[in-house]
Amino acid sequence: MARRFARLALAAALAALLQYRLGRAATVIEGDGRPLQRVAWCTGGAQGAFEAAIAAGADAYITGEISEPQVHYARETGVAYFAC
Repeated sequence: MARRFARLALAAALAALLQYRLGRAATVIEGDGRPLQRVAWCTGGAQGAFEAAIAAGADAYITGEISEPQVHYARETGVAYFAC
């Protein structure tokens, strides 16, 4: 699922919002620092869907888990990754 935001946000701002809403800090790979406008998410341990989110043009991806390959994909593509 993806959503386009009217206002651009940065990874730090989205991380703060997630922490406020969920009551715990997310693990964040900030990507290349681009403003986040198109955000994709999938509940649970859906780190395997990160590549599909990248292909769909997401600036950020939110899910429940992270594993080593996703850290590298985020750094290589510049797409921010949030595990919470």
